[in-house]
Amino acid sequence: GGTTATTAPSDGGTSTSAPATAGAATAGPTPEGGPKQGGKLVAAIEGEPTSVDPAFDYDFVSGLATSSISEPLLVFCENDQKLCPNLAEAWEVSADGLVYTMHIRQGVTFHDGTPMTVEDVVFSLDRIRNPDLGSYVGWMLASVATVEATDDKTVVITLSAPDALFEYALASTA
Repeated sequence: GGTTATTAPSDGGTSTSAPATAGAATAGPTPEGGPKQGGKLVAAIEGEPTSVDPAFDYDFVSGLATSSISEPLLVFCENDQKLCPNLAEAWEVSADGLVYTMHIRQGVTFHDGTPMTVEDVVFSLDRIRNPDLGSYVGWMLASVATVEATDDKTVVITLSAPDALFEYALASTA
């Protein structure tokens, strides 16, 4: 399967996307051996998601739906005891805990084949922390002072103060 990301379309709304070959969502192979496009996926969950927008997926059911179609920079691993790379394939933290340098995985595409860029990462983080949006998870990024792409593979996030939960936020929001 491929890797997915979340970004906003030109109309200012949010578009979440998943590759046609994502895990359990993959349709059976076609006679030619490739993935089958289209069709219907039926999933049983305990309620109706209120949103599939990562900025508003704070309830359990919406979180399940959103995490099925978008991915965060980091992920929980080793029985949720550690954070591991995901859309950020590596990262460094400055000695004072204020600067996070995220090395963004290359070759990631949205469901339509559009490449994910560092600008998409900057947009997604800035959108969630924008107070005008009223994101349910914006508080998780309250310590962020700036988010900037320093080259086509690197995003630097500067905090206004050290935040022990910041890396958790990068694994909890897309």
